[in-house]
Amino acid sequence: MREVGDSAASGAGAGDMSAEVMVAGGVPLRRNGDGSWSEPPYPAVCANGHELGPYRVTIGVSHCRCGILHRTAQCNQCGATYYLPRPTDRCESTALDGRHG
Repeated sequence: MREVGDSAASGAGAGDMSAEVMVAGGVPLRRNGDGSWSEPPYPAVCANGHELGPYRVTIGVSHCRCGILHRTAQCNQCGATYYLPRPTDRCESTALDGRHG
C-alpha cells in the first residue's frame, strides 16, 4: 500500500488486486472504477461467527491517543468489535476531551 501522495499502479477496480490503493490517516483506500475512493468493507460476520448487517451491527468511531479515529463495527449480539485501521501497541482509547477512555 502507498501513503497519500505516492503514486501506485492503476487497476480495473475494487475486485482487481492491481487496483490503485493508498493509505489516508491509517485507512487503506481503493480507487473505484469511476475514479472515486472507498474504504474496505466491514466484515460480513464478527469474530464469533454472528452475521453482521442491518440492525445487527453498530457502526462508530473510537478516539485514540495515536491521533487516528479508528472506525468501528460492533456486533450487537456479542459485542465483538472490528477496528479500521487496526489498533497498534501505541493505541489507547480516549474520551472526546482527551481523558483516558
